[in-house]
Amino acid sequence: MPDLILVSGSNKLKGYILTEELTKIDAKSPAEALKWQAKNKNQLKYIPVYLNDGKTVIGEYAIGNTEEPYRVSRKYSD
Repeated sequence: MPDLILVSGSNKLKGYILTEELTKIDAKSPAEALKWQAKNKNQLKYIPVYLNDGKTVIGEYAIGNTEEPYRVSRKYSD
């Protein structure tokens, strides 16, 4: 079973994000992580929101630091 975190997606549906997707960045050292952080400072990243099975996508979750309001996500269905 994947490691899941309960969230409310950008479409207001409650679901889960995978911990590994929340913490994933392309950095191999602390210096690279700092460069990545500076480059992505004012950007949002969207990761999938899943049902509790960790496989069925029902929405998106925005992470990042910006003043941009929630975007309306596309509709998800089975």
